[in-house]
Amino acid sequence: MVELQPVEAVLGEGAGLQANLYQALWKACIPIQAFRKVDQAAAATVGRPKASWRNRRS
Repeated sequence: MVELQPVEAVLGEGAGLQANLYQALWKACIPIQAFRKVDQAAAATVGRPKASWRNRRS
């Protein structure tokens, strides 16, 4: 991936593959946005948008 010369990388938490990729990108001075599970909002706290079609009048 480093050979493709990306301008930025976004990595999510995972196994050793993501850790190795992070190290390779960091050594190549490529900006990285890394997200861990603790940084992500739980699905229950996000909330769902209310369906506008339920409130429509015919």
